[in-house]
Amino acid sequence: MFFPLLEKCLSHASPALRQAASYGVGLCAQYGASLYGPKVRALLPNLFAIAQHPEARSEDNQFASENAISAIGKICQFAGSGMEAEMDNVLSAWINLLPITGDEEEAPFVYMYVLRLFKSGWTGHNMSSRMISVLAKAICCDVLEESKNEKTAIVEALREILNTCSAELKGEVWSSLDAGERVVIQKELSA
Repeated sequence: MFFPLLEKCLSHASPALRQAASYGVGLCAQYGASLYGPKVRALLPNLFAIAQHPEARSEDNQFASENAISAIGKICQFAGSGMEAEMDNVLSAWINLLPITGDEEEAPFVYMYVLRLFKSGWTGHNMSSRMISVLAKAICCDVLEESKNEKTAIVEALREILNTCSAELKGEVWSSLDAGERVVIQKELSA
């Protein structure tokens, strides 16, 4: 079976191998949850270790980290059966790993999953402002293509959320963004 090799590659010194292994775990979760669910769930600590490493956001490690972050989301969405008791904790920790700022292939899945979670009413451990901030940062970091529906869906949802949320929540979101991000968001929301 290939899972021992995937697990070994998740802790390899080579960022390219960690990225490929993380991507493979994500694919197993997304397309083979019925076969591999317990095995991919067992790899969550390895994926979190990649994403939480002190050098996770360095240029060399960014894509390995972002594939690990995406794989965690795919495990939660597609292979989460059997981890209901810890799902809130896993999802909250996952959202705290965001944003994804470089991987244009994984970003649409990640941000649309955050949006689906928010729209479903899941806010985990008081994660509302963090989730809204993540969606705002998704628009700012330019990893969602203009020609695809994901960016439009996030902009429309963000507009609705910010128009209907409390002033306190809106203040938390705006304070989590830097001045440049606020300008981008205001421009997108007024378009």
